[in-house]
Amino acid sequence: FCAVISDSKLGNFNTIILFSIFYIFGGCCLSLSATYLSINLVFIGLFLLSIGMGGIKPCVLPLGADQFTENQQVKRKEFINLFYFSVNVGSTLSFIISPKLKQYFCYTIAFAIPVVLLIFG
Repeated sequence: FCAVISDSKLGNFNTIILFSIFYIFGGCCLSLSATYLSINLVFIGLFLLSIGMGGIKPCVLPLGADQFTENQQVKRKEFINLFYFSVNVGSTLSFIISPKLKQYFCYTIAFAIPVVLLIFG
């Protein structure tokens, strides 16, 4: 659905910016739900996160791949390989780091750090 919005109306960059806002608010709700123990905030946060990721995921790779011209097919393939490698490394690290953050700090910190990284990264 969001790829259709991106292709027909907003473009990849604007779609990523718009849905990043949903993702940020969802992450904030999830982080706050750990502090205030609110099941409503959990569901709101997960709902907003799913909308945000649904808007970001289908647009990030095409935005990067569109930066290459037709004469740069090898570099485009290298970019795509590096992109998927980075996604998988990030996913693996999150399975290691997030439980450690929860263990040494709390759920609030473990949920807040990805949001902070998205905002400033």
